[in-house]
Amino acid sequence: MTIFDDFSDAYDLMFPWETRRKGEGTFFADLFRERDIRSVLDCACGTGMHLVDFARLGLAAYGSDLSPHMVEKAMESVLREGLFANVRAASFTELTRRFDPDERFDAVVCVGNSLTLAPTDADVATAVREMH
Repeated sequence: MTIFDDFSDAYDLMFPWETRRKGEGTFFADLFRERDIRSVLDCACGTGMHLVDFARLGLAAYGSDLSPHMVEKAMESVLREGLFANVRAASFTELTRRFDPDERFDAVVCVGNSLTLAPTDADVATAVREMH
């Protein structure tokens, strides 16, 4: 259990998702098209709002989150839109242990304030190495 399990049902109420996704969606769509990105991992994906956008772009969308409840919410978000994403419970400090080495991503994102929630600077450094 994580702290995010406790408020996963109310999490989306804290953000103006439609406004945020409009700006970020254009940014990611342009960036991924320019860089020929075909697969993306969203670390700390929360309830999966970005996963929905990435899957809508036709990308192979992967997500990870420390909270099993958030992973459930992310899958619900994606499936509700008739899309698919591969989502699993995993801390951003353990990605190489939770994803098969054959699962390679053209891009890895960790949006919002997720990295600031890492307990120590060493955890941030580990997370960045894991994402790389």
